[in-house]
Amino acid sequence: MPIIYLLIPEALDPWNVSREGDCPLLTEPLPSCTRAAAGDTNNSPSTTNRNPGGGTSHKRWIPGRRSGQPARSLERIIFEYPALDRGEQMSPQIEGSAHSSELRINVPWGYLAAKSWGPREGKLVLCLHGWLDNASSFDKLIPLLPQGYHYVALDFTGHGLSSHKPLWTKYDFIDFVIDAYKALMALGGEKVTVLGHSLGGLVGTLLASTYPEIIENVILLDTYGFYPQIPHIFIKHFKYSVLNYVYTDVTQAKKTYTPDDALQRLLKANKALTAESGKILLQRGTKEIPDGLTFTHDPRISLMSMPPLTLEYCCHMMKTIQANVLAIIASNGLMAKKGKMFDPEDGKVLLRGWQENIKCFQLANVNGNHFVHLNNAENVSGIISSFLQKKPHYHSKL
Repeated sequence: MPIIYLLIPEALDPWNVSREGDCPLLTEPLPSCTRAAAGDTNNSPSTTNRNPGGGTSHKRWIPGRRSGQPARSLERIIFEYPALDRGEQMSPQIEGSAHSSELRINVPWGYLAAKSWGPREGKLVLCLHGWLDNASSFDKLIPLLPQGYHYVALDFTGHGLSSHKPLWTKYDFIDFVIDAYKALMALGGEKVTVLGHSLGGLVGTLLASTYPEIIENVILLDTYGFYPQIPHIFIKHFKYSVLNYVYTDVTQAKKTYTPDDALQRLLKANKALTAESGKILLQRGTKEIPDGLTFTHDPRISLMSMPPLTLEYCCHMMKTIQANVLAIIASNGLMAKKGKMFDPEDGKVLLRGWQENIKCFQLANVNGNHFVHLNNAENVSGIISSFLQKKPHYHSKL
């Protein structure tokens, strides 16, 4: 029985119906789906490679839907917005996010929102934010990175401007991995770079481990890419998560804040943020309603627990990763001190695992805290630029 292969942009869930009424479609024609039988190299199409340096290459092919299922045009999946039209207003824009545009990717529960910088034909860099953050986390960093790449910063489901999950469902970590994979399918391209901060770094390493043929580079911002769970802490947090799901009223109206109150609450919960960085995150992290501002993230996200990965599991998953890996660790960040969710001793084991299993692994220690990429983007931009452009960069080691 022959295997049918599809281009990545077309291997999408058939529930992903378009929502043309929300916004205009992309004005430029995008590639339609082409099918070829496995092994039929004469019929395999080629497209322009996402390469800032030019040149062409063949698209990567993956197993897709069976013959007879409707092909879907990328035009019906992903849309570009010159401005948002959600029936509500965002907080005022802040300098640092210029030259970006808004994207929406349809999913069964609504859409994934994203910010886009650079040419659409550029090599794709998918940027994944941390827990309860949003795509604006990269507003200061991306303008400092090499031009010619297509940078897309995603709002995970329930974060920023992305849709929330239905009220009768719960959030799980795998939701964010699915978000990232759906974004990769919709955006297309091969040999993608994933740039992940904190939780986004874990999503990136799981993608690179599960789909090693897709991911060329993984860049980790203040994370070693995995969060091994300490058993007694995981059990305690899991119990907390279950009880809160049982007793939390998700239909209750959200609290409203003045702009200053919203900022102060964010800074109190995230002591590593500067006031300027907090204002940047609130661009997508709040929305205006008649009584003031309310936070856009789904409060149920704070009830979810991390995946119960042991240190042994994490090290085993590293062995399947084929990507080049850069880990940037902040001197006063999450990895530098023992906390509720991470033990630096585990970090040493993970670091040794990266060094032993990844052909091209780089470690860079920088001054800053957990949000160094937002508070002090210049501290990490040069390291990332050198890594993307395959230039040697000398760095400190643990």
